[in-house]
Amino acid sequence: MKFLVVLFLILYSYAAIRYHVGKELGLSALLYVFNKAVAWFSASVLLLSLFSVNKLQKLGLSKRATGLCGYAVALCHILLTIFILSPTFYPRFYSGGIINMHGWISITLGILSILLFSFPLLATVQDKTQSWYYALGRYGIILNISHVFSIGFLTWFPLTDWPMYLPPITLIFVFQGLLVLLSRHLKFNY
Repeated sequence: MKFLVVLFLILYSYAAIRYHVGKELGLSALLYVFNKAVAWFSASVLLLSLFSVNKLQKLGLSKRATGLCGYAVALCHILLTIFILSPTFYPRFYSGGIINMHGWISITLGILSILLFSFPLLATVQDKTQSWYYALGRYGIILNISHVFSIGFLTWFPLTDWPMYLPPITLIFVFQGLLVLLSRHLKFNY
């Protein structure tokens, strides 16, 4: 569990430096920046759950604890997002004060990914071993990457727009997710 605490502190520190220092967002955006770190952390932990049991044990983790932690923190992200969802923090999601198509697509992808993550959660809680439960969770990862991509892709370029030349969290996570999926597909031992 120490690994997860350290991981969260690193991700939150990055978010705070990029947004509070680089973008000069004030204290009014504290919950918004915290939510970015929570989202990144939950998605990263869910990616970790794809790692082999041996690799997770080296980090002091188990598949069960990793999956449960990632899911629980994802629920926290959803609640925080509902609380702060507004044109102030998500201007690209709104047109004329109403959620636009871009916003609905991003939200729908997020909802679908958490629904698919619910299947491995059910399998874990009920001690089911059917692989299709876990396969749906892997599709949840793909939808989660798509969710994050849909939120951030418009902010990825040009690089000169990056505060302090720090890449957007969405870009980092999409790269991170694709790297894990590619290494699973190529059967690298991780």
